[in-house]
Amino acid sequence: MYYDRLHLTRTLVKFLREHKHPNEKCVDIIADCLSELEKDREDLAYKVYEHFRSSCGLGRMGCFDDQGVSTVYDHENGECVETIYRALLVRWSQVMMSLAPKDSNK
Repeated sequence: MYYDRLHLTRTLVKFLREHKHPNEKCVDIIADCLSELEKDREDLAYKVYEHFRSSCGLGRMGCFDDQGVSTVYDHENGECVETIYRALLVRWSQVMMSLAPKDSNK
């Protein structure tokens, strides 16, 4: 699972930067999350992820995922790029949520 988190986060950051996501501040927060994962500090990576969710948001109107990305390569079309963007974000969020501290009462 560690490789999945690291690989997904690295891929997401690369994709967002290459496809010129308009919210650079939030892309930088995801890059900070990547930095923590690369240092094997999953607890801090999760805290950065929580900061991303609280300051950038996902899944609600006007949040990070409502801000589109651009096509940058000749072989791309908008629908394909949008689908890849959303798939990366959903999967990244899922694997980051798996780092949430477990309830000690269970």
